Amino acid sequence: MRQFNLDSHMSYVTKKEKARKASLFKSAILMIGLLFGLLAAYGAFSEPENAVKNVIVTAGTGSLAMCAMVSINDVSDRHTSPNAIGHKVWLIPVSDIDDTVPFPTMNVNREVTTIPMKSGKFMHYFEAHTIPTFLGNGTKEANAITITGTNTFTLVMGGNRAELLNFIEEYAGTKFVIIYQECESGIMQGIGNPCKAVTLSTYDNKNDAESRSVTFTFTQQTIQQPWTYIGDIIRQNPITLTAGATTLAIVAGNNRYILPNGTSATYAISAISGITVADIGRIITLIGDGTTNAATVADGDPFLLVDGATWTASKTKELYLKVFDANTLIEVGRI
Repeated sequence: MRQFNLDSHMSYVTKKEKARKASLFKSAILMIGLLFGLLAAYGAFSEPENAVKNVIVTAGTGSLAMCAMVSINDVSDRHTSPNAIGHKVWLIPVSDIDDTVPFPTMNVNREVTTIPMKSGKFMHYFEAHTIPTFLGNGTKEANAITITGTNTFTLVMGGNRAELLNFIEEYAGTKFVIIYQECESGIMQGIGNPCKAVTLSTYDNKNDAESRSVTFTFTQQTIQQPWTYIGDIIRQNPITLTAGATTLAIVAGNNRYILPNGTSATYAISAISGITVADIGRIITLIGDGTTNAATVADGDPFLLVDGATWTASKTKELYLKVFDANTLIEVGRI
């Protein structure tokens, strides 16, 4: 007869009981997971707008034993949108540009200073709904002597507004100089000049189930590429300084100043006022309007001029100065 071993029997019973409890625990986990799955499936059909949340709950049951549910906040459009918004585009009709003054040319850094506007003409911007697109292409046919370049600028404006409809009717086929600014960086670039303008060649006005928008396409036949605009966005008429005044008085909100002809003799601008640290980087434009008694600006405190060359404020002449600090203006160009 086999001897009954109580210790072995108790060990066997204990192991069996542990196995039974483990099995019950697993069954409970599966039941809970099934319950969550059924609730999520029901929610997906009964509340379609919350289907994504319900699916997340269902997926979460697969790792229920590994991590706890946490709060997840929403994110801004900056994280979800592939495009930045709010790009500004200034469309400057060539007919509004002052043709009595030379159009500024690029410097070695591909920078262009203030575009001269006719009296009473200002720069107006369009705020693009998506990032404007610039595309420059150049091709050279077989046996051709020169390469043919084409620049295309595309601008999408949201809505079906009266302002856009009026613009289509009044400016289709018009020649422009275009300045466009990135929303975040603030950098402004431009294309075109009065001799090689950018033409509003096509438009696509949509008002349907897909979109309410107008797409403007501008073209330019040239190999010239975009330049950086460091000049002023002209929103108002320039300030005329007092004839004979030797201090350039800068005011907030206006970057253009006319230097008139002296009343009885020439006069030199030798001082500046009204500039603060907040003005650093501003581009100040001096517009000459002198004849026999034209004002002058010489190199030396507070002006730092290229090659030390004195500038004379004669008619059609302009001097572009950048605010370096509260006491110094540095020349960035002249015409």
